[in-house]
Parts: sequence; C-alpha cells; structure tokens
Amino acid sequence: MWKSENIKAVITGGTPQIQLLKAYIQEKNLNFIIARGKCVNRCRQDLASGELDVLLDEFAACGAAMVSWNGRQPSPPFLAADLDPETRTARVAFLMDLTREAEKGEASPFYSKIMGALSTQFFAARPDMDRIWFPFILQDTVGRGAARQAADQGMFIIRG
Repeated sequence: MWKSENIKAVITGGTPQIQLLKAYIQEKNLNFIIARGKCVNRCRQDLASGELDVLLDEFAACGAAMVSWNGRQPSPPFLAADLDPETRTARVAFLMDLTREAEKGEASPFYSKIMGALSTQFFAARPDMDRIWFPFILQDTVGRGAARQAADQGMFIIRG
C-alpha cells in the first residue's frame, strides 16, 4: 500500500508542491480573487516584488487548503480557509483562479455554481466544518442540499 508521501512524490516528481503551485501561478498569471479574506482581484503580475512568496506562505499557513492536481499540474481554483472549530466555520482567506470575479461584491451565476461545487468538496474533506464564508455574494449555487446565508459582508454556504 502506498503512503501519502509516496503518492505526492510520484505526482510532483519530488518537487515540493508549493514550488509547483508558485510556478503555475506565475506561468498562468493567476488571479487572487480573495487574499487575506478580502476580495481583491489582483493578478500575479500586479503584485510587488516578493509579494507572491508572502501570499503563498500565508496560503500554506491557513487551517485548510484545497489544491487539486492533474498529474504534475495544479488545477484551479485554489482555496485556503481559516478554521474556527467552535463555530464549525471556515472563512475563505485565499481564492485563486484564472478569472477575475466578484469585482462589485457579487459572483456571477456561473462562478457561484463553481463555488457551490467547491464547497461540497470542501465539506467532504472537512466533515468538522458546517459553514464556509466567502467575502462576496453568491447567487444560486450547486451543492448537495447546501443553503446560502448572507452575513459579514459576504455569504455563507451551509452544509445541507
């Protein structure tokens, strides 16, 4: 039986995943839709020298991070959240993707559905969390029985 470290080594060819993630962000000029819990929509090329490394360190320090892999390539969107076990709430601190989104405080219908599906994956990976907060409004979402609730200058998706 393979251990998690062995699987990661095969996927990444031994390169640390954070280095592959950084290279992908640079290559694709990924957009930080959310950084430090705020909707910012800043592409990698808009960041000051060294700021990408700082943001990636903060991303990695969050209580939970979701990065999907397609072979050696990470597959966006990438999400990191701060966790509050007492309230069973995750607050999205970072969200990176290929697009700009929620620039006026509300996600498009299409992106809202993507966030609903991502939330379903998050809840499957984190059964100890019941709510995930985004710093923007989500429209109709897709997810197994998930509900939406406006709060804190944004919106919660609540596990169904």
